Amino acid sequence: MRKKPTPEPEKKKRPGRKLSAEERRKLAEKARKQWADPEGKLRKRNQEVHIIKPPRDAAERIAHCVATYGSTKELLANHFDIDISVFDRWLRDHDDIRRAYEESKGIEHSKLISVLFDQAMSGNASAAMFLLKIRHQYRDSGPLPGETADPTAVAARVQATVKAMLKIEGIG
Repeated sequence: MRKKPTPEPEKKKRPGRKLSAEERRKLAEKARKQWADPEGKLRKRNQEVHIIKPPRDAAERIAHCVATYGSTKELLANHFDIDISVFDRWLRDHDDIRRAYEESKGIEHSKLISVLFDQAMSGNASAAMFLLKIRHQYRDSGPLPGETADPTAVAARVQATVKAMLKIEGIG
């Protein structure tokens, strides 16, 4: 005797009603909590979130790398074998690391200005013009807003700046 094939169960249909804005917001928030990492970025399914803690000597290493070599955030992240977003989180969450990074950036800036100043004083016209522009608002494309275009006034301002720089250097 042959058995009759059993009919497949019917798939349940979802009710056709639309979700309200509040219900959609709640579902989105639930999904965000389930699938977002601590930084709020969505992660892939089955991806574990690993909180990478900085090593104990991270602040010292960061200060050394930035002050000595001028390392950028990308290079520092590579040095610690982490993603740039993890390094940014370290800066945000750890006061000692943020302080070491900011202070060493200041040291690096001072060293660069010093080298540029030495170049300008030794006759490098490009370095001198650059310093005049960034430190003394000199513009070679016209007067500053609110100033006259009098070339003698511009020349006098440049001469005064150069004399001041020479006086600081002990030459003038």
